[in-house]
Amino acid sequence: MSRTKKSIRNIAYNIVNVLLTLVLMFGVRTVFIQTLGVEYLGLNGVFQNIFQFLSLAELGIGSAIAFRLYQPLNEGNERRISALMKFFKLAYRVISIFIIVMALGLLPFLGRIIGDQAEGINIYLVFAMYIAQTLSTYLFFAYKTTLLQADQREYIISKYANYVIIGTSISEVAVLYFFQSFYGYLLILVVSNITKNYLISRRVDKDYPYIQKYDDKIGKAELKEMLKDFSAAFLYRINSVVLSSTDNLVLTYFVGLATVGYYSNYTLLANSIKRFLRPILNSVKASLGSFVAQKSKEESYRIFQVVNLMTTILYGGASIGIFILSNKFITVWIGDQFTLSTAFVLLFAFEFYLRGMTLFLSQIRNAMGLFQQLKYRPLLSMIINLVTSIVLVQILGIEGVILGTITATMLTTMIFDPLVIHSYGFNFKTSTYFIKNAYYVFLMGLAGYIAYVLTLPIALTIPGLFYSFLLTVVSIIIVYGLGLFWMKEWQELIPRIRTVIKKKK
Repeated sequence: MSRTKKSIRNIAYNIVNVLLTLVLMFGVRTVFIQTLGVEYLGLNGVFQNIFQFLSLAELGIGSAIAFRLYQPLNEGNERRISALMKFFKLAYRVISIFIIVMALGLLPFLGRIIGDQAEGINIYLVFAMYIAQTLSTYLFFAYKTTLLQADQREYIISKYANYVIIGTSISEVAVLYFFQSFYGYLLILVVSNITKNYLISRRVDKDYPYIQKYDDKIGKAELKEMLKDFSAAFLYRINSVVLSSTDNLVLTYFVGLATVGYYSNYTLLANSIKRFLRPILNSVKASLGSFVAQKSKEESYRIFQVVNLMTTILYGGASIGIFILSNKFITVWIGDQFTLSTAFVLLFAFEFYLRGMTLFLSQIRNAMGLFQQLKYRPLLSMIINLVTSIVLVQILGIEGVILGTITATMLTTMIFDPLVIHSYGFNFKTSTYFIKNAYYVFLMGLAGYIAYVLTLPIALTIPGLFYSFLLTVVSIIIVYGLGLFWMKEWQELIPRIRTVIKKKK
């Protein structure tokens, strides 16, 4: 199957998965708020962030292994694939031990982080259940999902995820509605995670039987080089986790669990949109990874510019939608008492855009194997993020936390990652990239302002929400269409989209 067909199938399956997940997730969230309350919602968010920190033990091994799988998958080199997967399996077993040790080390600090905000709940039992959920990812064959992703067969992961999410959501609603049990809710998450990983593992064993067939091992010289990549990827992973996980922890300590609960509704919306967008970028990443392994740097750079434009359109449009529609949606969904300020939503929407762009840059960097260049950049990003977030939250509240993350991203990732990609990956100047992306941000701001003015007077009802959505989409299409039609990337992107649509039909 060609790269294009695999990408189309991945996107199609993931869209079905996203639509199904969205309906079920919002149903579960509604019942969760009604039965347990916003404080439990905040507690859930805090523990999720804590275990994102624990996932740092993964060291970025998945990205480094995926990069090495592209070429042998293209060549059909079964022995090489088998050796890499055996090493990957061993690495994840070791990682699970580190996670247990790190989790035990965190136990004495739980009380300080949460304090007396979680009345009537045993935070140590909750912590243990989250440990079980995290360990199930590393102990129960989750490493095999990387093989499917590198081979552009993510649609298989989405298919099994669809099966599991239906049963999980029905069970969660039943437990929440009839028993109001937070423990039961978490237990279902653990069981569903194990079930999904088991189903995927069984499918990989069937489709790639040779990964257990050979006894080849990674050579010492390559292992030494891989360890260097792991250490560099680890620093990037630390930065990613700190940027995405510290917000809730800082808010819990300085503001309180209730605010974290309100904030989590916005992150649910943002994550729902990401579920639409990430499969597209993941498919493109795997395609570009194999493309780079076979084509010239000039051809690869041309594709990079087109995909960069596609990313700015997707995440720029989505960010405008978040700014215009999130407060309206939450008001219609569960009431305006759960909404936050317009200033917060504006900052949150821009942060969403930056996360999309940094995700794209990291995927390109990983696909090109650029793990060791500027490996200390993440440390600078983490320091700026933590310092600015802690200082600004005490001055501006929740808006200060978001502003801290934006500041760290703008001063580090959005400058240094493009420099690394252009200098070491493509050998092209970076100035053109910066100018074009500044122009894309201008178009996003213009489209967002027009949509805001047009939708401001519309009533906060279900029909009003629909009309606001239509006006936002029209504003985005007109501004981006008029602002981009003259660019060569746009002229190449449109024919590619038409070709994909025709092939899909």
